[in-house]
Amino acid sequence: MAVIANGDRKLTWWQLALITFVFTSAGPFGMESSVNAAGPRNTILLIFAVPLFHVLPMVLIVTEMSSWMPTNHGSVLWIARAYGPVVGFISAIMQMFISMVDISVYPVLLVNYLSSAFFPDIEPLPRYLLELFFIAVGSIPAFLHVGDMGRVSGVVLALICLPFVVSIAYLLPQCDPAKWWVTKSDVDVATSWSTGIWMYTGFMALGALGAEVKHHSVFLMGCGAAALLDIIMYLLPLLVALQVPGEWGDGFLVHAFGTLMPGMTYAISIAGALSGFGLYTTSMTCFSRSVWGIADRGWLPRIFTRTSPSTGAPYAACILLLLTSSVLGLFDFDFLVALLLVISSCNFALFYTAFLLLRYREPYAYRPFRIPGGKVGAWLLVSPIIVVYFTLFVATVVENFLIDLLLLLMVAVLVALYIFVVRPAHAASPGAGEFHVHDVEEPEWHQKRRLEAQRALGIDDITPMDDCVTFSSFPPAETPQASHPDNDGSTCSVGGGGVSSTEETVLVHHEALEELPSD
Repeated sequence: MAVIANGDRKLTWWQLALITFVFTSAGPFGMESSVNAAGPRNTILLIFAVPLFHVLPMVLIVTEMSSWMPTNHGSVLWIARAYGPVVGFISAIMQMFISMVDISVYPVLLVNYLSSAFFPDIEPLPRYLLELFFIAVGSIPAFLHVGDMGRVSGVVLALICLPFVVSIAYLLPQCDPAKWWVTKSDVDVATSWSTGIWMYTGFMALGALGAEVKHHSVFLMGCGAAALLDIIMYLLPLLVALQVPGEWGDGFLVHAFGTLMPGMTYAISIAGALSGFGLYTTSMTCFSRSVWGIADRGWLPRIFTRTSPSTGAPYAACILLLLTSSVLGLFDFDFLVALLLVISSCNFALFYTAFLLLRYREPYAYRPFRIPGGKVGAWLLVSPIIVVYFTLFVATVVENFLIDLLLLLMVAVLVALYIFVVRPAHAASPGAGEFHVHDVEEPEWHQKRRLEAQRALGIDDITPMDDCVTFSSFPPAETPQASHPDNDGSTCSVGGGGVSSTEETVLVHHEALEELPSD
């Protein structure tokens, strides 16, 4: 199956920053659970800790991997390359489950904020019917042309941020800093960290934009700016809201800002609703296309590849997500976030270990951006967050029997899909669902850099985006292998096969590539 990358590279770093900010935050809403579970001081620390231990490693890894394989298939391609098509299939389906749970959080969040100001005593049934209404309305843009959603996202974001900008500018100078450092004796670590990670969720999905950026620096600058905006958007409203005593339940920000500035009650409530609505519509638009892509690879029934002839929208995938979010909307916010963390932990484990495995198996692959420090640096980068995810996974699974049942159901769905969909598709068409870097249409910028590397190294011919360079210009003794930062005597692997110096193979020296001027 060919993976086509877009050669028209238009995303600048600030455009990527805006997209990322909307996709990962879109306002401070939802952090009430973390304050309720951990207290003010720990939540403030968490706002900084999650970007350091979770966002930073993820952004660096996404940048390195997408600079190596600049396609729009993201982490599914990287995991499939490291572990093979079966594990790639498992990762893709887990990402679909993550999408289903994540998209279900936003209608719940939306109703939480509307009800906190307009109908605080709403009963469960009317509340659920209201969620269904917003699920149906919020799904409409996903059935239209994707450009229709992009034209309104900036306006929605401005409407979300405006009441906070006005309120914070007036209230922050009057705050008492002593209220920021109040501690809580019975800290719920699992809930607070689950919510904290959810607050910054979405950075791994940016690997799907690998073919849309001009240079790896766009990822670093764009994601870095978005992470900074996320921190500011969570921190400043929190510092103001902590001035108001009370129990930090769903929609507490409306109560807090309404108490400090009575005229802001409805403005903050509407902003929270707009945030939930905007996140739902953008997520539905993005995730439905992800489901379509999984089905197009033969990993889901072909019915989910159906698209609208007029708009190109994957309507079958949209209907699937609409139905699942309608069912999951029966659960509350804290449960959905905990479930999301458990599923995400499994997929994140594949993501991080795939990065480490490819560093060992293919150390000489052409990576225009490379995380410094070699293998030691790679281990130091990912080890802390792997420990955090494992701890939270165990704590959440042990404490919640319903999550255990849902995990077993997901495993059953995985097994059924593999037996009844993937295996027959692979038997009918060998290689279905597999990814190869060599199938990618190499972007012009990547080809330019690669050809410059060839000339600098005196190499006449390299297969586009290949991992190893085979030629016989030098004897084996002159192979520049020893000084590579990741060198441990291992050989480069292409399609599972090793390349040895006895074949008079010269491996590309990564430092030589780094010395080339960037675009």
